[in-house]
Amino acid sequence: MLCHVKNIFFLLLFLLLVYATSAFAADLPTAAWQAKVSAVAVVNGDRVTLGDIAQPYGTTSASDWDKIKGTLLWRAPKEPSRPLTIARPKLYDALRFYLKGAAAQCILPENLTIQRGGSVHTREDLKAFLIREVQKKINSTDEATMEMRELNVPQYIFLDDVNSKLEASFAENIGAGRNSLQIQVIDPYGKIVRRNAASFFLDVWKTVPVVSKPLNRGAVLSPENITFEKKNLAYVKNPWDGKSGPWRITKILGTGSVITTDSIEILPLVSKSDKVVIVYQTKNLRVEAPAEALEDGEMGKMISVRNMQTGKKIFAKVHSSGMVFAN
Repeated sequence: MLCHVKNIFFLLLFLLLVYATSAFAADLPTAAWQAKVSAVAVVNGDRVTLGDIAQPYGTTSASDWDKIKGTLLWRAPKEPSRPLTIARPKLYDALRFYLKGAAAQCILPENLTIQRGGSVHTREDLKAFLIREVQKKINSTDEATMEMRELNVPQYIFLDDVNSKLEASFAENIGAGRNSLQIQVIDPYGKIVRRNAASFFLDVWKTVPVVSKPLNRGAVLSPENITFEKKNLAYVKNPWDGKSGPWRITKILGTGSVITTDSIEILPLVSKSDKVVIVYQTKNLRVEAPAEALEDGEMGKMISVRNMQTGKKIFAKVHSSGMVFAN
């Protein structure tokens, strides 16, 4: 008789436990619904709710979501600002415990990371933040078109306090090509509490001078052999601005090649092999003689020349086109 009473007691206890665990799902709507669980979430109460970690998905109606989003799940992390990560298998087991069969209607991430208190910036939030910060730093004009791509940011950043903020710290001036920076977490007192690496690629399309036909080394730049095209400065370093001169080419350039500052040089007043006049001058005497320049020379530069009358090599200073003064 005693054994029979014990069996009835344990049976009643088991049924009570089953009822208690199923009570969490009792108020879930019978209509089909879906929820997509986020990869990161912030919880402000003592218990995690379905609405804390998930968003309605698919054809789930607003009224159905209002009914189920407050469903209580497990206890929130005890310590504030200490994120807790739950892998998908354990997350599914936890949802099955509280939602029973309805857990199958939840789309799960690989991991769920939750924090008690503060706030969180998702990957998409951080990309939008980065774009805004870069736009503050660069000036896009009609002369150049700028486009950002390959944004590399953290998967998420938790803030310990809702009054904390993010700041972007750039290592150097933003330019065409790959750029690096830090996304810093600033606490309410202005102190940097965390730094996160980030980067992006900046395409800068600008109209630059290019050669309109093949040019050999030493060719003089002129309007006849220059045209203009839009090029991506991410792949062109130091394009010529088209000013000053006169210039000549320092290396072979094919049609359409961008004219860069390292592919040109100032056209010298005197070029190698030029016939020049060498002037020997003292206070009371001036003597001129024909000579040959043995190297290029700009105004004021000392170059080597050969006196055509004596055959001697001397150094002379370039004075003007075709004239040098003996040192």
